[in-house]
Amino acid sequence: MGLVTEVWDPDGLVYETQRFAAHIAARAPLSLAGAKRIMREIAWSHSPGAETQRELHELRVAALRSADHAEGRAAFVEKRAPKFGELL
Repeated sequence: MGLVTEVWDPDGLVYETQRFAAHIAARAPLSLAGAKRIMREIAWSHSPGAETQRELHELRVAALRSADHAEGRAAFVEKRAPKFGELL
């Protein structure tokens, strides 16, 4: 069903957690900020209103228009690790 994708030994949990956190931290800052905002909205409300939906859509559009998005696409095509900018 895909509910569990990995199981770790308790002794390796700290290492695997740090590895996973580093993996997430290497992603594009603007995309991470948008994903965190969307997850907070889902956790806090049952049905976001029209204004919130518009704000979330604008976050997605901004990420798609960003230099980080272009860098991610270029890195994928060139088969290299992306070099993302920092979120200000």
